[in-house]
Amino acid sequence: MKKTIRMTLAAILAVSVSACSTGNTADQAETAPSPAETAAANSETTAESTPATVEEAVQEIEEQVNSAEEWTGEGSIGDYAVVTDFLSADGVLYGKVSYVRADSSLITEEVLNDWYFNHFLTSDVNFAIIAYTDQENTGAFASNDLVITGTPITQNEQGVYAVDGSVEYTPTATYYVQDEKLVKIGG
Repeated sequence: MKKTIRMTLAAILAVSVSACSTGNTADQAETAPSPAETAAANSETTAESTPATVEEAVQEIEEQVNSAEEWTGEGSIGDYAVVTDFLSADGVLYGKVSYVRADSSLITEEVLNDWYFNHFLTSDVNFAIIAYTDQENTGAFASNDLVITGTPITQNEQGVYAVDGSVEYTPTATYYVQDEKLVKIGG
């Protein structure tokens, strides 16, 4: 069972990474910009807003992640999220990730629904992470009609949290999207 879960997470991450160029839903894939449109948009970026080196890009992402305030249950959890680039070690942009920190006791089904539908789906990110502040290297993960809680997470070289696919585990809960709400599998 644990091996299946680890392989499933690896498949989810692969889908998330491969979807990076098109957004987080199949509907968005149909309206993805052409390579020419992407190149034109990229050429409009000023030198001031684009880090000159991978190291500068990494430093910028680390600063964004470190500036994130912890959500304490007040307001919407999405209001505390930081959206950053998700880069490979050599600076290749895989997409965008949303990151928020919160105590696991605050992460109810109501909060997960708010986070998924009002933040994740509206933020043009490829996946989202809630890093639990009371449990080391554990959190919640959202991507492509799926939310998993009790997920092992790790910080990558840029300081951004991502799912740690190398760890065997049993998730606290797994949810899928049905009729515009999250439905718990097996519950």
